[in-house]
Amino acid sequence: MIKAVTYQSCVEFNSNLYAMEVKSRFIDQTKASGYYKGYGKELNAKTLGSIVIIESGLLCVNGRMSEIVGEENISIKLTNGMVGFVVAHSETYHPEDNDNCKFVAYTAYTLDSINLQQEDTTSRESESVNKVYELPLYSFSIENGAITNLQKLIEPIADYEKLKGLVDKTIKTANEALDTSNLAKEKSELASEASNNAVIAATNATDIAIAAKTNAEKSAVNAEQAATECLEALNKAIEKGGTVIEVNGEIQSKYDATDVMKSDDTFVFDGGGA
Repeated sequence: MIKAVTYQSCVEFNSNLYAMEVKSRFIDQTKASGYYKGYGKELNAKTLGSIVIIESGLLCVNGRMSEIVGEENISIKLTNGMVGFVVAHSETYHPEDNDNCKFVAYTAYTLDSINLQQEDTTSRESESVNKVYELPLYSFSIENGAITNLQKLIEPIADYEKLKGLVDKTIKTANEALDTSNLAKEKSELASEASNNAVIAATNATDIAIAAKTNAEKSAVNAEQAATECLEALNKAIEKGGTVIEVNGEIQSKYDATDVMKSDDTFVFDGGGA
């Protein structure tokens, strides 16, 4: 037995508005269908000969809710090579009976060739004009005179769980990106510090080179000054007399000290007593 919940046969109210309210709870309102987890046996199915048996549960078909109180038996015409759907067939306008939702089976040689009715069961018109929406619950194949490959197609209603999972995943991805960014920032700061240290070291090396050059120039000036003073003293000694200069073994009576410094000759000089 299927007990109607959001249909006119229950109480006098606008069931289309209630169905629309239910539909609004779905993230994707174009797919406002599914079964409720943890209620009954969650529409689990099994086969017995040519029959598909769907067990208890609560389902929503495009915003319209129905409860499966016991077991529903759906007979299948067994034709080898065919495939099919077990469908929840929901109708909106049955004010005097409980035939608002029933399970039926359709078969064909391909699933794509099975055309399902999927009208808007939340429209205002559905209160007075019968609207039909068919939701595939299971698919199956027929082989060797038996029902095979029975697969559950209806999914649990868990839009907000899916959304939370998506949000959690997004947050995790954002945190990982932030960690990566922070790590890159730390590496950049270390590189900047190393670069600054290199600049400081280069500056210090330049300062040292400049100081060395200055000292070398000072030393050269001092050496030149000392040589000049020596030349001047030697010239004075020569002019004064008493100084003997021997060039290549020959004693010279007079020799310019400047020539001595520039000459390649071998010379010896005796300062005497001057």
